[in-house]
Amino acid sequence: MKKWINDIFYSFPLQLVILHLRNNLILIFTWAAIALLMTGTVAKMFGVKYLFLLPEYLGEVNFISYYFLGLGFGAFMMTWNLTTYLLDAHHFPFLASLERPFRKFCFNNLVVPLTFLGFYLVYAIHYQSYHEFWEPMTIAWNCIGFLAGTGTLLILSSIYFTYTNKDILNFLKIRSQSPPNLLKNIAPGRQVNTLDHIKKGVSKWRVDTYLTESFKPRLVRSVAHYDSSILLRVFKQNHLNALIVQLLSLVVLIILGFLIDNPYCRIPAGASIFILASVFLTVIGAISFWFDRWRISVFIILLLFINYLTTFKDFQHRNKGYGMDYTTEPAKYSYAELDSINSHEHIKEDKQSTIGILNNWRSKFGTSKPKMVLVCVSGGGLKAAVWSLHVSQRLDSILGGDFLKHNTLITGASGGMFGISYLRELQLRKQATPSLDLYDKKYIDNIASDLLNPLAFTIMSNDLFLPWAKFEAGGFTYRKDRGYIFENQLNENTNQVFAKTLKDYKAPEANADIPMLFITPSIVNDGRRMIISPQRVSYMTIAPVEEKKRSSFEFD
Repeated sequence: MKKWINDIFYSFPLQLVILHLRNNLILIFTWAAIALLMTGTVAKMFGVKYLFLLPEYLGEVNFISYYFLGLGFGAFMMTWNLTTYLLDAHHFPFLASLERPFRKFCFNNLVVPLTFLGFYLVYAIHYQSYHEFWEPMTIAWNCIGFLAGTGTLLILSSIYFTYTNKDILNFLKIRSQSPPNLLKNIAPGRQVNTLDHIKKGVSKWRVDTYLTESFKPRLVRSVAHYDSSILLRVFKQNHLNALIVQLLSLVVLIILGFLIDNPYCRIPAGASIFILASVFLTVIGAISFWFDRWRISVFIILLLFINYLTTFKDFQHRNKGYGMDYTTEPAKYSYAELDSINSHEHIKEDKQSTIGILNNWRSKFGTSKPKMVLVCVSGGGLKAAVWSLHVSQRLDSILGGDFLKHNTLITGASGGMFGISYLRELQLRKQATPSLDLYDKKYIDNIASDLLNPLAFTIMSNDLFLPWAKFEAGGFTYRKDRGYIFENQLNENTNQVFAKTLKDYKAPEANADIPMLFITPSIVNDGRRMIISPQRVSYMTIAPVEEKKRSSFEFD
């Protein structure tokens, strides 16, 4: 009984788990963090769990979307193996004596990935069955897609390492000279095991058995009879290949950032999170590998250095309003400036301008005295967008078109503004194309289409590495970032009806062909409300009080 327990306890897979819990808690935490996101324990209000449980690709949840999610998981899983191999392989000198040492390390390092994989599949199957009411065949097909994606990535990685990683048999045939400086530090704080240590197994972490690629247990053999310099060469060339693969992954990620305009390159957001986690593992692993006990200090210094770089203009990136000229001196933002542009005369003129718009609206009803409708919508992402659009469609349909006809002003927040603005644009287009059906269900499907996938992909592949790709708008050049891709994706989802500038709505609003619309975001710096409109509406920036009491109230 005791021998059986020892065989299990000192098996390579279990010893690797113990080693990770001792040395690699940050890497283990990455798995835990993704699991918390996937179950909705963290970021539940943002719907992050749906990115893993219901991945979308080109607006569809199907085999292909799960396949791409599986590719992302496969990349994360392989990065886990590469990183832990770099950090921990030196604890196990017997690996260098095995055929295909890295592959055997991966097979024995599967406890954490397989635990996560099993947990994900159980949770995803339950969710698709219990919440989505999908047929068993559909659920099975989605899971097969996920596993196929994971398998594809692992097979491609395996092929690469098969042709690039050499094992001890290759070095025994070559018998070339030992690489120079074998006993020197390969990096600050991390010292290569000396030849004697490798040969005698002084630093060996006790392992009695390991699993082969066919998952059969094998006894660990002594490496004392091998030339220790050759054992060291095996480790060094495996480390080099692992570093090359990780660097190539980063390069591919940056290249994908230039392809954000191509919808086929916008992989599911869940896959983006897996790849982002892979980058995190790579960075943490690299710092730990090169600096060992100094890794925390180096990490803090690196963060301070990056923060210092952002003080320079070339390393600063701020989203801009497309079409605006940022090469000129910016407008002054101060209380005195706000007071000057909101003088009594300006406000009086702007009120008269809006009264003219209301008179144009009033004239459309002849001699009858119409009721005036003001609309304020709530926020809440795509759910609010769908709700505001659907409710407005139904109201207008029930009232025979009077809801939109009597509407003079729209305002509100966040997602609700997307839905109601979409209907307002359709209302304008119907005036030129009477056959347009304002109540068509396809418009709800359009506004409900995915926006998060391209955003997550752009953040992961572009924004984190500074947006280098650029585009032109209104004669000016801007960087492509998450704001750019958000706007482009919204236009794609709505068949380009929003591909306009603010000034394009000035005349239709002035003629009362469509209701006025105020967009009212908050200015983060001081909490003031900002009113965006193609009309002159300075009267909205102050409380409606007498001129002598103006100083008692803050300006918006």
